[in-house]
Amino acid sequence: MSPLAVVLHNENYKVYTLGESASVALENLAEGGDNSVLIDTSTGTTDVEQSFSASGLIAPGVTVGVTVDSNAGHLSLATMLVNTNDGFIGLNAYDLSLLSKGDEVTVELPTYDAGTEVNSETSGTVPAQGGEGFNADRDDSNGLVRIHAGVVTADDGLSSSALSSIHRFDNPTAKVTIKRIY
Repeated sequence: MSPLAVVLHNENYKVYTLGESASVALENLAEGGDNSVLIDTSTGTTDVEQSFSASGLIAPGVTVGVTVDSNAGHLSLATMLVNTNDGFIGLNAYDLSLLSKGDEVTVELPTYDAGTEVNSETSGTVPAQGGEGFNADRDDSNGLVRIHAGVVTADDGLSSSALSSIHRFDNPTAKVTIKRIY
């Protein structure tokens, strides 16, 4: 996974909305793993208390910890699944008021398809396979954000795919544990 974008905000802000087009900021993250546009644009709104990039690349099975001090009511997270051309994992506007001091909740997260590219799975469009990542001029399909159906690999008979069976995934693809300390 790409570096994790963390956004603490009020109820008015959304990183994405299922069934709607992805923002350019989300397209940058979902196609190229670059969370800087999402962080920069979220920081420029009064609905966001703070946003930042949490870590470097996140390998399968690795746990990343983030501690924040915030009065924000909602938490959003987003990261690219780098062996896709526009897939991302997201937690959108989790209501932190549901947690009391000492409470902990684990949320399983699916991979979403940003709908910004045709899922061709070619090496030119998959960053972890040497692809260029975000390209505003490349085949934007003008689709909608939705649950990702999974990748089609060369092992599945798509000869143009840069992916093999080791790149397949089932949802959910990540877990987030949120603990309220105070």
